Amino acid sequence: MDFTGVVPQDSGADIKRRILEFTASATSSLRQSPEHQVLTLASSYRNAAPCDFFDKLKHGSYNICYFVQFPDGVKWVVPYAASDSPEPLSSFLILEFVKGQKLDLSKLKNLPERQQANLYTSLADIYSISSRPRRSPSSLRSSHQDVDSRITIPP
Repeated sequence: MDFTGVVPQDSGADIKRRILEFTASATSSLRQSPEHQVLTLASSYRNAAPCDFFDKLKHGSYNICYFVQFPDGVKWVVPYAASDSPEPLSSFLILEFVKGQKLDLSKLKNLPERQQANLYTSLADIYSISSRPRRSPSSLRSSHQDVDSRITIPP
């Protein structure tokens, strides 16, 4: 059988060029990945300090959350709106990571009624804001001025 024309007769220079093009394309794709964009974004808010993920990403109803850590131990959560936007990080927040546990509403039945009401009001505010991710983070400030208010975010 004659395979002339079936298998390209590339020179060493052509093969090297193709490898370089593939490598450049793969590197460009990695730089466009949401993960790389999150790390670049977080780093840009700390004078270009390097950072990496310390936990796997979490998907919520409206947001995707990434967890990043810097060499000095500072940990941030970077949630952004999960949408069909061509720009995945067009709307985002950078929040300090606070270690805790998932909210279990069944355990809240033992709280005094006033604390329950304040908590549910605060949760409603948070969920309302989560469904409209383009609002300012300062809108998370609690409107309650009593001792039982727990959500405070400075402007």
